[in-house]
Order: sequence, then structure tokens, then C-alpha cells
Amino acid sequence: MEVDGKLTGIHIDVVRAVAENLGLETVFRSVPWDRAVEVVKSGEADAITYITPNPEREAFLHFIDGNILSVGYISIFISKEREGEIKYSGNLEDLKPYRIAILRGYYRGPEFDKVTYLEKHTVNKMEQLAELVLTKRVDMGVVNRSDFRYFLQNKGWQDEFVFLQPPIFESDNYIAFSKAKGHEQLAEEFAGAMESFKRTAEYHNILRRYGLE
Repeated sequence: MEVDGKLTGIHIDVVRAVAENLGLETVFRSVPWDRAVEVVKSGEADAITYITPNPEREAFLHFIDGNILSVGYISIFISKEREGEIKYSGNLEDLKPYRIAILRGYYRGPEFDKVTYLEKHTVNKMEQLAELVLTKRVDMGVVNRSDFRYFLQNKGWQDEFVFLQPPIFESDNYIAFSKAKGHEQLAEEFAGAMESFKRTAEYHNILRRYGLE
């Protein structure tokens, strides 16, 4: 998130704190997701946050279990007024009648991303997702649940939407380090420091700040 012109959020706060404990200086750069993947793949950036492993990404990134930042639930949301009207059992075929908005460049799990029988509309920003659903230009959106809740909290829209259960995908979100930069040792050191940090009061204070504890 960008608040008052500054990047913030649970992942940024945790990464910054762990880096400081290692004596590292951090510089965060926000770019469109596809571009972010490319710059870490090429070695222009040292690491990327909030990324889920898959075979393609594992070819150019070091994913270490200790570097898990959070668990993400990829979920379907609809407008509150359509609760009870739209049904979802966990089978993606239930969604065939509906128009679905998705965020460009994000991984929503292997099953959802590969199916071609769903009507998917790609947008660039979370606010666009919400507005499309509110104005009924689409029937539903697919988001990371915790991200969307934090977005709604900042907009004052908490009561406008509901999530359908179950989530379509559950994933571990990492900070992953560039293989092009030769950062295997850094990834290991960061993972050790991350595991230690998660046992501190400072870490739990960050969770509380974002309503996650």
C-alpha cells in the first residue's frame, strides 16, 4: 500500500525490520507486477516480496521456507446485496454463468488460471475490481483476501462486500531472492533472521497493526 506517498504494509514492515537486524539497507521500489518479476529475474533487483512459488519462478528465484511472509487465501468476493443469490460450492464450474474480474499479473492457483471456460476480465488495480463489482459490470472479483480487507478498511467499504467460501487457492507468500544476483547465501541468512524475528514482540506488534492478530 502507498500511504501519504510512502510504501507500507505488513510485508514491507517485516522485511525492513529483518533487514535492519542483519545490518542491511533496504530500498523498496513499486512497479507493475509483471515488471517486478522481470527485474528480479534479470538481477536488476535483489529480491521480490509477496510472491508465490511455482516451477517457472523457481528457475530464477531462491524460495526458502524460512522466508515465508504470510499465508494468502485467494478468494471470490461479491457485493453484499447479492449474498444468497450467487452460489459457489468450491467447484469452478459453478462460476460459468458469471463475469469475473481479476488483477493483472497475479497468480490465482493452477486450477483457476488454466481454465478457459470462465469469463475473466483483467484490470490493473484493486479499486477497479471493487468498483466493477459494485456497479454490476462484473458479477464477482478474485483477490487475496487479506489484501482486499485492508484495502476496504482504508476505503471505508467493509460492509459492501462478502467472500464466498471456500477460497479457490491457499498459498504461502515469500520474499524470494534473485538467482541472477547469486543470492543463495543471502536468502539462507535472511530466512534464519526471519524465523528469529517471528518470535519477537515487535513482529506480533506488526501483525496487530494490520488486524492479523
